[in-house]
Amino acid sequence: MTQCAAFTNQNTCLCVLAPEECEQIQEISRMYDARRNPLHINLFFPFSNEKEYWSEWRTSINNLGLHSCRILFSEPYRNEGSKFLLARVESKDLVEVRKKIERAVCSKMKSNVFHHPSGHQELHISLGIRPQGELESLIVSLQRQWKKEEFSCNDLVFMVRKGVGQPWIVRDRIPLIVE
Repeated sequence: MTQCAAFTNQNTCLCVLAPEECEQIQEISRMYDARRNPLHINLFFPFSNEKEYWSEWRTSINNLGLHSCRILFSEPYRNEGSKFLLARVESKDLVEVRKKIERAVCSKMKSNVFHHPSGHQELHISLGIRPQGELESLIVSLQRQWKKEEFSCNDLVFMVRKGVGQPWIVRDRIPLIVE
């Protein structure tokens, strides 16, 4: 996950939403995520201060002519020491989309610091939170029955929330070129 350092806000993100048709991850999230936020893959978090900068960033992203991409949820896992149940996201095209946005949008920000310490982390989606003692056995169980799910990403989503721990709300969508 990448962070644009200047003019960012912990209550905004640019992401991809997981569709309802991805039934397996939706069901897992219903069982293990009490927060019930829209399931999303963060591309940039935190992102832009919505009121002052969003329209400029939206125009810059729109002008890139980004294409839709295929995304695969390949397997459940967790990061060492984490209580988050995650699913690995595979998509070379989505990685390229993130790089293009970073070059075009983040480079326009007034800071030369573009990377969050987790910026080199692979793409993932958070499916829930469990106590660490329960998480390992849950992942083993899920891995036995896991079915890879794939979908087409046809838009990027700008989400906002009122504060940490508050629900995310979709504020805007940027359509991608569908071939």
